[in-house]
Amino acid sequence: MLSLSIFAFCCQPNVPSIYTELEQKSYQRMQKVSMRAMLLCSLVYLLMGVTGFLAFGEDTLGNVLGNLQPLLCANDWMVRSGIASMAFAVTMAYPLNIFPIRFSVETALFYHKPHLKCSAVRTGIAVAAVASSLVVAIVLPQINLIFELIGATTGSFVCFIGPGLLFQRIVPGRAFAPHKLKALLLIVVGLCFLVLGTYSSVLDVLAQLSSKDAAPQCRDFAHLRAS
Repeated sequence: MLSLSIFAFCCQPNVPSIYTELEQKSYQRMQKVSMRAMLLCSLVYLLMGVTGFLAFGEDTLGNVLGNLQPLLCANDWMVRSGIASMAFAVTMAYPLNIFPIRFSVETALFYHKPHLKCSAVRTGIAVAAVASSLVVAIVLPQINLIFELIGATTGSFVCFIGPGLLFQRIVPGRAFAPHKLKALLLIVVGLCFLVLGTYSSVLDVLAQLSSKDAAPQCRDFAHLRAS
């Protein structure tokens, strides 16, 4: 739960680009935009979580579409539309996610080894990124486990550890100076989330890999449509 919460609100990388697009750039205006965005996300998450729990209770899966999978046997058009829409969204967004991965690796690699800058290396990086993501998707079919791992590792660094380290690096003064104590606290909290979240996520992954649950069967979900 902790790792998922960190991942859900891990939006710090978008702050610089959003700030540059503001018509009237100021700290107060950016703070208002951030607060409204967080409030909107919280409302959407709360709506989805509450409705999913009311429908399926403790049997709610990490991907709520998995709870509706048996209805595919009944040719429910609404469920089919939802799953098709999810597949379309992921298919269209996947190339957009691969590009920043390739760009980041290329930037770090070519900066230190410019002689490797060629189309073959770029293609190899892209193929490696696609292949690794495919392997992870096959091994961990539950998307909530992937979100947990991302939230525990990169989420903790991006949300807490990274900003604290940048503040310590950029702002002059000793590391334990009074005006840097908040940054130190941010780093410590991030490290705690990193360790605890990763430990919890690894346990969930191991439990999933050792699980031998049978595939879901078609059930009568008429009460869902009636409600």
